[in-house]
Amino acid sequence: MNNMQERWHLDVQTAQCPSCGRQFIVTGMLSTCPRCCEGVLEADEAVSLPSAASAPELMMPFSLDQAGLEASLAKFVKSVRYKPEGLNTEAMMRRVQRVCLPSYTVTSHVDARWQVQMGYDYKTITHVERYANGGWRTNQAENIKTDWYPRAGHTTLQYSNLRTAAMLDHAKTVSALGAFSDGYTQAYDPSALQQQDVVIGLPTRSPDDGWSDIENQLLSHTVADAVRAAGGDRTDQFEWRPTHTDTKWNYLLKPLYTTYYQDEDKNVVPVVVHALTGAVSGTKHGSMSKAKRMALILTGLAVMAAVVAAVLYFMVIPYVIPIIVAVILLLIAGWQLLSVSNMNKKPIEIIW
Repeated sequence: MNNMQERWHLDVQTAQCPSCGRQFIVTGMLSTCPRCCEGVLEADEAVSLPSAASAPELMMPFSLDQAGLEASLAKFVKSVRYKPEGLNTEAMMRRVQRVCLPSYTVTSHVDARWQVQMGYDYKTITHVERYANGGWRTNQAENIKTDWYPRAGHTTLQYSNLRTAAMLDHAKTVSALGAFSDGYTQAYDPSALQQQDVVIGLPTRSPDDGWSDIENQLLSHTVADAVRAAGGDRTDQFEWRPTHTDTKWNYLLKPLYTTYYQDEDKNVVPVVVHALTGAVSGTKHGSMSKAKRMALILTGLAVMAAVVAAVLYFMVIPYVIPIIVAVILLLIAGWQLLSVSNMNKKPIEIIW
């Protein structure tokens, strides 16, 4: 524990959620789990980080301020038809927690011998004679062709700031909220996290699982270096024999706001906000009782329209319009019930 505090330069405690099992580093007081929003975090000194990874190197700030956060949540609330009593912006704002999710950042020294078929582009010009509008015309056409030659070399370079996901649900998080722009990246500042009572999710993906991503990035960099060294334009059949040394794993911390609401059945529904863009993700559950009340009102109006149509019928007065109104009201009532029912069938989704 002391070792973690020294590496992260934070006064922290490790904790685990008894409900969903997720593990965290907590810079403030233990509270509700920011992931499932059901269990209360419990201190657990047995929780540890992957041995290969050291400490944060980079972070992104919580650039979305409180006004922007409130506006994002209000928009989410407004989008839910027949809101349950538990879904309101004020209550969700009171439950907001600041969360950081890690990605791995990697630095590695590569010593590699390689061989490749290197392509060198050159331009050819052809002239085509065409007869048009009573005369011959010459058109010039440019074509790009490539000559291929074998090349071999030796690369010794250090590559920094290579990245790969540290969370198994990283793709789901990005799909729901959008990407985290590199333009917000800054040096790790422990004081900013300490002052804001941030909960940091521990990696759920090991460095061993992420190494294939890093190796592919190293290969791409080595190919690019080979192209520059040989002055080529393209490559084919690239082969290398790399040795990786001085590989260091650190973290990039990405910010989220988390909160929750309770639906009509008292189920806890997590809501997550992108702390850079304000994008919101959360399952939308409506109030079936409110939908039923509205359907009942519409049905009553439909009955009244039908009665009017019957009276007009016996008075030998056109009654088509009241019948049409009655049918439309009944269709709207059915649609309201069906839409809320379908909305509430969606399972509660956790995106990280």
